[in-house]
Amino acid sequence: MYHAVEPCASGEYGLGENCLSCQPGRAGPGCAECPVGQYQPLPGQATCLTCGTGNTTYQVAATYCAPCLKGTIGVVGGTCLACTGGNVPSDDRLTCITCGPGKTQVSGACIPCNAGYAGPDGLTCEPCPIGTFTPVGGRVTCSTYVMACPLVVCLCMLMNPLLCVVGTGAGTSILTAARVVLRRTRSDRTSVRRVHPDRLVKTVSARRAAII
Repeated sequence: MYHAVEPCASGEYGLGENCLSCQPGRAGPGCAECPVGQYQPLPGQATCLTCGTGNTTYQVAATYCAPCLKGTIGVVGGTCLACTGGNVPSDDRLTCITCGPGKTQVSGACIPCNAGYAGPDGLTCEPCPIGTFTPVGGRVTCSTYVMACPLVVCLCMLMNPLLCVVGTGAGTSILTAARVVLRRTRSDRTSVRRVHPDRLVKTVSARRAAII
């Protein structure tokens, strides 16, 4: 703070017999520094200005305001507050909101839950229990094999249920095992095409009988 040596108007300070204007970022009697959340871009001003909602200053004696940082919201008085508990700022950065079902908050942004996980409350993504799965990300609940059974998973369950069920519960082992079975099935089909036509008919008939 500057100390006036003689009475000067607000927004000025005394230097010898002269009164000089306060520098930008300072205001009032004696040219006090503008506090965090306030600014003054002009010299010789009587008061500092308060930043609008959603903006603040990150130091004293500021000459401009800046937007609140990612993951925070602006409140009246030029203050920014961080969102907590898995919440994120709304689009206008005035309130904290949940990400919505099937999503979670990471570094101040909403992202979909990964495959094998579900987010029912919009706060956290929970791994699917053994025996359930989510084939893609962004799901609200985990599905059971009875409720929803993709072709590759059904095929895996029919041929080797134990291999498909035992895993981490996140669905990765299920889909990986199913893809292996599907690749083997395709490989078998390719090898069948190369045999004699009579043997091909017998092989296909045998497979149909086995399925029935």
